[in-house]
Amino acid sequence: MDKDWQALAQALRSARVAKGLTQAELAEAIGVSRTTLQNMEQGRAMVRATPSLRSAARVLGWPEGRVEAILNGQLSHEATPQEGTPSLYSIDGLPLRVRHELDGGVAIDTRVVELGHPNSSTRMIVILKQDEPGPVDPHELEAWSEVERALWQAIATSRGLE
Repeated sequence: MDKDWQALAQALRSARVAKGLTQAELAEAIGVSRTTLQNMEQGRAMVRATPSLRSAARVLGWPEGRVEAILNGQLSHEATPQEGTPSLYSIDGLPLRVRHELDGGVAIDTRVVELGHPNSSTRMIVILKQDEPGPVDPHELEAWSEVERALWQAIATSRGLE
């Protein structure tokens, strides 16, 4: 039986768009060129599903076996579940806007705050970052100290500790 590369291409394209990713973003996430991703989305026949194609499927949140199911006509691209809201997350699970901010520069200070009860699985992470390595402006450090004090005071108040 022939593989339905067109159905897979349409499913990939639909899933990428539903996740709110551009071709360039998905290509970068799976380590290929935009041209390679374009070829995948155009349904160019291949001998087999490539590792890059499987990486794209993982980034798009597809379960194991979905690529083969679509290729073999066992699952149409219309039946491919789409989350109703676009994903704004990078391959490492961080929101794209956070990943963008973390790329480059240098971390100056960090705080991890458990929310809720001790040993909670939810945390707030605060990162003080400077775009370029080098000395930190003393005024910026003072501003950070004020924000940090206000943060800890708000946490103590919310926990009834103050």
